[in-house]
Amino acid sequence: MTNPAKIFISSANEPALREIRKELKASLTNAGHRVLIFEDGDFAPWDKDTLQTCIDKVKECQIFILLIGEKSGTYLNNLKTTPTYIEFHTAVEEGLYIIPYVQCDVKNNYLWYMQSEIKQKIEIYERENGRRPNELSEIVGEIIESHTEKEKLNGIDSFVWEFISDVEYKCGWLYSLDYKNKDEFYEEVKHYLSTQLAIGIKFVPLKEEIISNAGYVEEYQKFQRYTNNLLSLLDGGIVKDWERFLAFIVRELRGGKIVDQKGYLSRTLNEYENCNAASMYKCEGSQMHLITYQGAITPPEEYPLDDKESFVVDTYIKDAQSIYYSMEKQLLYFAIKAGKFVLCFHFPLKKRWTNDQVSAFHNEYREAIIESSSAVFVEFAIRLLGGIIDEG
Repeated sequence: MTNPAKIFISSANEPALREIRKELKASLTNAGHRVLIFEDGDFAPWDKDTLQTCIDKVKECQIFILLIGEKSGTYLNNLKTTPTYIEFHTAVEEGLYIIPYVQCDVKNNYLWYMQSEIKQKIEIYERENGRRPNELSEIVGEIIESHTEKEKLNGIDSFVWEFISDVEYKCGWLYSLDYKNKDEFYEEVKHYLSTQLAIGIKFVPLKEEIISNAGYVEEYQKFQRYTNNLLSLLDGGIVKDWERFLAFIVRELRGGKIVDQKGYLSRTLNEYENCNAASMYKCEGSQMHLITYQGAITPPEEYPLDDKESFVVDTYIKDAQSIYYSMEKQLLYFAIKAGKFVLCFHFPLKKRWTNDQVSAFHNEYREAIIESSSAVFVEFAIRLLGGIIDEG
């Protein structure tokens, strides 16, 4: 089944551009693309908020073709912008491939009379305020009012200059749209799309690797934030806020599936949800004393080391990572020893199992958690705890 590229064509609602949108749509549709324009019912079903419908349709697309003429279209005074600009802004935020066209005379007037003036004003604003202005209406108004070629600018809506300046800033280029040579324009658009296809097709064999590497970058950034958070709680080898220390760990422990793998065949036995609670104990003398906890639990303040029913004590004595289960609460407990500390993390099971069922697949449960993407966060915490200075 084919999955054609979706293209959104956007412009102000002026007669010349309405005709061009319809003809461009026909040309691109004949080339096998799925094209959305306002006029042809492509946006149905409409939301009560019609502008939101337009935004949602932009988000469905991969390519955004912008056409700018002399008119800005409906100006939304409360937002100081237009629907066409909002569509463009959405395309930028969503990372669509954008092809911006500006009617030839408008583009030439911009380059000759407005471009450098606007850039100078923006640079002054940036020096004084440390950022770009949110909107350019005041800057553009001042330029037009004092411009020596004012009569050449008056036939064009002032917002158009703001729009073009922002498009140039965000896209880096502007293409010329000649109303007298529309057929050449339609062919030119198809040529640009073909060029992008030629570039993109080289990456198709690398698709899985690209996706995988993007995932690694995201995980690395998350891990970097996590390690920085934990290390920020250390002062001279001593943890100053145990509650936040444990909270940083808990929020990184995600749920997953418990899978029974037999050669090439696998089946999902059960699933466990994100960690929803945890407790942390430290061995002091003949007792395991509660240091802190997270979640809606009320853990005991201490366990004697001869308590044979305690998961915490059992883990400390065995000096290992262990899985325990409460059928009554339908909770998996993942307990870890780290130096004098024991951490116990709670994972709700999605399907209720008996103690015998969990025991029968104990290794599968243990491997699911230990080999999950969360494991690296736990391992770092263990290593960090091993280097904590004994405060007691």
